[in-house]
Amino acid sequence: MIIRVELAIKICVIISLIGFISSCSSNRTADEKILSTFKTLITKDKYKRFEISTRPAARRIRMMPTQEQTNLQRPTYTVNQKRLLRNLDLVIEQTGFCRDGYLLLGRYAGKKTNRLRGECRDKATEDDYQKFENTIGQW
Repeated sequence: MIIRVELAIKICVIISLIGFISSCSSNRTADEKILSTFKTLITKDKYKRFEISTRPAARRIRMMPTQEQTNLQRPTYTVNQKRLLRNLDLVIEQTGFCRDGYLLLGRYAGKKTNRLRGECRDKATEDDYQKFENTIGQW
């Protein structure tokens, strides 16, 4: 009976070690959903401004860095910014907020959130005032 318990403990330890080693050998992060928020502001002067921000829904799993990653001093946010720009283009197209394109006014890339601010090239119409409410508290 004692031999079976010892054998079961050894098997559990070996399986745990195999799982740990295989998770450390992967260079990928865990799949994550992206939560986007799109906020609008239409001024009295008919300027249409927007802000889109994203944050990961799931926590990233930290993996063992590769040799290239250890040589880098700072992480780059280009992948997240490109994803955010794609999300922005989709939201602008789906909502019809900017009919003649937009100008990016600012970017913020942090550990927990990425944010873009911009302004539409076209001025607001009376329909825009009714369709889009001001959801940006302070510009």
